[in-house]
Amino acid sequence: TGAGIARSRIAVDPGFGFGKSLDHNLALLRGLSQIAADGLPVLAGFRINRFFARFGVEPWFANNPQVVLSPGSCPLYPNQQSANLALPEVREHFARGALDVVERYPVAGLHLEFMRAVPFFELGEPDKAGHVHAFLRLLRQGLDRIGQEQGRHLELSIWSGTEGNYRVIRQGLFPPEFMRPQFHGIEHQAWIEEGLVDRLILSTWSGPLGRRGQPGALVTGMRLAHGRGTLIQGAVANAAEVPDPGRVPLPDPAA
Repeated sequence: TGAGIARSRIAVDPGFGFGKSLDHNLALLRGLSQIAADGLPVLAGFRINRFFARFGVEPWFANNPQVVLSPGSCPLYPNQQSANLALPEVREHFARGALDVVERYPVAGLHLEFMRAVPFFELGEPDKAGHVHAFLRLLRQGLDRIGQEQGRHLELSIWSGTEGNYRVIRQGLFPPEFMRPQFHGIEHQAWIEEGLVDRLILSTWSGPLGRRGQPGALVTGMRLAHGRGTLIQGAVANAAEVPDPGRVPLPDPAA
């Protein structure tokens, strides 16, 4: 592009959810071929912990009430109904739905968002990382199977927060541990080492270069992925996070 970003590094997320009704999302699905007409890869994007148990909308949840998290799983939003990713049947249900979109619509893969305000585990779940890893394996296997049938590689892209929004923590809206990726079972290094993800988009509130001389999440991710097949990109929440290359040179990721 004119800004110097290689076209091969750009993908389009059509924006399922994000304040849309069911009708809006269905209209997006029907229009995916128009979005893809520009030639850029389109990734079907979903927020994992926004798959709420909408009773009456998706009969599977109504028929399986045991999969819904208890109100105590998220003290901030005790009335939210979201599914427990620790259960194999939940992981399989979500994977089937996401992969069905890939099989039926002109998309180049999946884009998932982890770690928002609503959890996908009970607070005391001991193996969150193992369950998230198992879920990503399901998706990777499914994408590889569909890609083999279609004669192309299908991408798995992940957006993940890497630390808390300090303003939100200071205001007491979230407990600090709730804003850390480890609390939600997110282990970037394990995903990269196993080759589960093609693109890892890291969001941070302390900036790409970190705080007080410590490496930021973006630099750490680049170092983890150096020499491997995962593309690391940064998610900018505000203009203050964007480094000025003239003043703050980005470090060598191999260093």
